Amino acid sequence: MFFWKRKKEEKKLTPEQIEKIATEYTDLVKEITGKYLPRRMRRALNRAKGWQGLSLSERKKQIQKITENGVSSWLEETTQETIEQVSSFIQESTTFEEELRKALREFKKKWGIK
Repeated sequence: MFFWKRKKEEKKLTPEQIEKIATEYTDLVKEITGKYLPRRMRRALNRAKGWQGLSLSERKKQIQKITENGVSSWLEETTQETIEQVSSFIQESTTFEEELRKALREFKKKWGIK
């Protein structure tokens, strides 16, 4: 009878899964950011292509970077960069940050990322 838990192996994500995670997360960030930005900036945000606008070689570099550092750290880094870039334009920066962090937690839970 064993009383200790077996250590679970971390699941390796395929490049297609990583790309899907990145696409979904950028869309989520766009949606949340759009609520807080002024109208003109929202329109510019909608024109930005995000993950889909990257060339194939840039996508491969990003995917390689994500696999090396881990999906969780990439999500945290992306969230922090977004907060730093956008907070100067937003009047309610604390509520924006809270909502973005909450969405990040839910997104990680949805995908099973630790």
